[in-house]
Amino acid sequence: MLLGGCAIGGCLYVLKNAFYALNPAYNEYNRIEGAFRFSFDILLSNLQKYHAFFSDVTPIFFANHYILEVIFITLFAGVMLKSKRFIRLFVFIISIAIIFVTLGLAKVTDGTSSIFFPYSRYYFSLFYLVIFYVWLIDEKGSSFIKNNKFFVSILVLFVLSASLISFFNLSRINDLNFKKEMSLQSGVFVDTTDDVYSDSKKLKYISEKFGAELIVGNNFIVNYAFPALYPDATPTLLLPVGSERLERRTWRIAEEFDAIRKRIILINFKNIYDESHIYPFHKVIYTDRLSDSTIYVIENVRSYTTKKYLYSLGQELTF
Repeated sequence: MLLGGCAIGGCLYVLKNAFYALNPAYNEYNRIEGAFRFSFDILLSNLQKYHAFFSDVTPIFFANHYILEVIFITLFAGVMLKSKRFIRLFVFIISIAIIFVTLGLAKVTDGTSSIFFPYSRYYFSLFYLVIFYVWLIDEKGSSFIKNNKFFVSILVLFVLSASLISFFNLSRINDLNFKKEMSLQSGVFVDTTDDVYSDSKKLKYISEKFGAELIVGNNFIVNYAFPALYPDATPTLLLPVGSERLERRTWRIAEEFDAIRKRIILINFKNIYDESHIYPFHKVIYTDRLSDSTIYVIENVRSYTTKKYLYSLGQELTF
């Protein structure tokens, strides 16, 4: 059973690597230097705030100074030692060790305290790991449980009580503060439904009025919400930030790479973008406001390709 599971996982891993080797443009994370490089400094730093990675997924791990984790591991290990299942005990310990080793990877720090982009998203599969641990104890279903009712009862009561107590504590701590979530605006952007609808409606009107052929900008929500609300409207493209490509729709990059768009709408989210790149190098024929952005309708008088146009804005369009 274990070998079969490892074989399936191994095949999927090989196929995944083969796909990205043949299609490097689809690999987002090869651009993030050192994202999957292990560091003891990062490990020690993340261990000091480990609850940020596990508390949302498994309340049992929340703010208890490792006490509950030690008891949890001791109970599981004790059950398997008593039944002389040493190989399974080894698998159990190794799997726990691997989880903590991943805390030494830079990629797991790519998150925020926001519930929309939490650090804990990397560990959502821990639920399945707990099921796997139960299977390690007694894969046949009942014989071991019947013969070790005391150990199993303590384990079940411990998990249930600790999870319930921690869950109610978290419910009070993690009440959704919408204004706070909107102020974070990192990784995943948050906005009201009304603003998204009204901004998209206004953008559609302006793009049709001026015959815009492309909408580019650094507003994450509009970039993806607009084509979802109006599939046949002017296409959008998310601006990169420095050398980091944020646009995940690689087909859109391919479509725009060498295309020449006569009129382009530029969205400047919260006026973060430096207007000195817009004036006087480009002919702006109209400006307006969305709820949180300034928009410019630009005449592409130099007949730049989209790649060259973005380069003139100080951005680089890459796959």
